[in-house]
Amino acid sequence: MKLTRLLVLGMAVFAGACASPRKAAVSGGAGVPVARVDTMVAGGLRTPEEVAAYNRVVGETVGAVVESGAVPRDSADGVEMVLGARRFRVAAAAGMRFDRLIPVAESGKRRMRRSVEHAGVGVPMVARWEGTPERRKEHPFLSDAGYIFPVTVTLEPAVRAGGVEVLRVSRPAAGATVKLGGRELELAADYSAVGEYLIYEVEHSEKKLGMPGLGALRHSGQYLDKTGIIALEPPSADRIPLIFVHGLMSRPLTWHNAFNELGEDPVIRKRYQMYFFRYPTGVPVIYSAARFREGLATMDREMERIGNREARGRMVLVGHSMGGLVSKMQVVDSGDRIELAMFGKPLPAVGTGDKRMEALRPLVEFGPNPHVERVIFVCTPHRGSRLADGFIGKLGRKLISLPVQTLGTAGRAFGDVLSGDAGGTLARLKLNGVPSSIDNLSPESPFVRESMRLPLRPGLHIHSIVGNKKLLPLSDPKCGDGVVPYTSAHLEGAESELVVKSGHGAQETPEAIAEIRRILLLHLETKNRKQ
Repeated sequence: MKLTRLLVLGMAVFAGACASPRKAAVSGGAGVPVARVDTMVAGGLRTPEEVAAYNRVVGETVGAVVESGAVPRDSADGVEMVLGARRFRVAAAAGMRFDRLIPVAESGKRRMRRSVEHAGVGVPMVARWEGTPERRKEHPFLSDAGYIFPVTVTLEPAVRAGGVEVLRVSRPAAGATVKLGGRELELAADYSAVGEYLIYEVEHSEKKLGMPGLGALRHSGQYLDKTGIIALEPPSADRIPLIFVHGLMSRPLTWHNAFNELGEDPVIRKRYQMYFFRYPTGVPVIYSAARFREGLATMDREMERIGNREARGRMVLVGHSMGGLVSKMQVVDSGDRIELAMFGKPLPAVGTGDKRMEALRPLVEFGPNPHVERVIFVCTPHRGSRLADGFIGKLGRKLISLPVQTLGTAGRAFGDVLSGDAGGTLARLKLNGVPSSIDNLSPESPFVRESMRLPLRPGLHIHSIVGNKKLLPLSDPKCGDGVVPYTSAHLEGAESELVVKSGHGAQETPEAIAEIRRILLLHLETKNRKQ
């Protein structure tokens, strides 16, 4: 069955704590599998051939149920279906919520660099719980794509002839098993299925799933409502938040290979939950950083609500390129340095309306987040990039449409300050309005100059991954990733620095991903030593 057809098939199932089972009529027909699995399961599925035969029957059965599309949306765990002469009941783990089950991409049509799979019983699928406005009110990290996570479906035979068979939906994990015929059998898993599905959906329905890289750079104001921390599954009560931040003209999908390959490690999969901070990259860094602070504050409240002690003081940020600058603004103390650099005087002395001033203040006055313990910078231009001052930078500025009104009250306050008589600020900064993200990347930017002087929170652990495109000596002024020179990406005081042969997309290289994995495992060891 073709991928395009598979991806539009859905089974509307909502599994949670609900009422008694309901029934839905499903018409049978040609091609519906009728072979029972009783004999195979009773025999113990003791050989690879028996497991393969069982999985084929499960796949055919689930495919027929999914294709029928007759299960009502938002139905309860325990919904019953009739397919030809067979009766089924859907069963899922407590708290698991989804609207659709989606077959995984066929092996010949995979896009990820590597597929992370595990052999076992059952059929891996993608479960999706849609992101609706109503749901997002109660689930702060639910994106417009919804929650999307891997599951494995198994089929349990009826206990008697004409009885009800069970389609069990489970979350795969290291060593996860399912009981069939009195034996505990290890579940099959496809941890790359979610990444494959997202790549396909973004390419074919970008407006539905989120934020384009170039489009959100050019028209950032149209995407401000999509700014925030997003997750692919509900927040976990026992895992450390690991938050990835993309760079200029990019989006969370830039991390798809890192997300995929880090998830291959069972320890990381068990101990960390991956989140992504999404933002339109044309807005000023200080604005994106302020929105990130808001998101982390929401996360802190949510972790407190669900009782996640792993999150308190243990969170890890990974920022690529400009995303590293946005991340850095979470772990420094601004003092009055940024406002002095941008406006020439402290904010209280700048004349503008109180409401606007209070909206502007969080952008330039902030302290470090106490719950972020480690930051990994990848190709981060701590001292800016000369490309921001050259032809590419000029072209980028022309592409960006960022009126002062885009940023609401804070943006209008920014405009008031810059256009007012604030000690010659306008002439001094050579700005006609709110500086764009590209302005913030110039080595001559007051933001860049002052951000290097901001003190990092004591006790913070920092690491750098730097690209060296031509493998030049680090002392060579031309050494860098083609966008960010080594002298800008190098950060004094980092606990580790890995230089990889790569252009600016170093976050995609196996060497960089292996280094992130090493650091994450080190993070766990550090906690154990503290205890």
